[in-house]
Amino acid sequence: MSTTHYDWRKITGVINTTGASGSLDLIEGMAEEIRQIVVTPAVSNNMYTIRMENKDDSDMPMFIRPAEGTYNEIVDLPVYGYYKLVIEGASSDDTFKIRILYK
Repeated sequence: MSTTHYDWRKITGVINTTGASGSLDLIEGMAEEIRQIVVTPAVSNNMYTIRMENKDDSDMPMFIRPAEGTYNEIVDLPVYGYYKLVIEGASSDDTFKIRILYK
């Protein structure tokens, strides 16, 4: 019987939105793959859009999702280079807790 061990790691952070938007820069080369994204606003009914974009080319987001309240999705995003997680269009300025599971 064989077992598989995955070297999963977690990064946590906070995005404070001002004027309905804010962002969190991710460390270059921190991961090969993002597996889970969890966003928790302080105001539970806050509506917003989550976007993952390359810091060098924000016109082509690699991930974009509308959300309301806590957002939690299992994803399979390959990441290479400089990326940031953006909260935009928030229905109110808020503090968003971020958790990203990656390897």
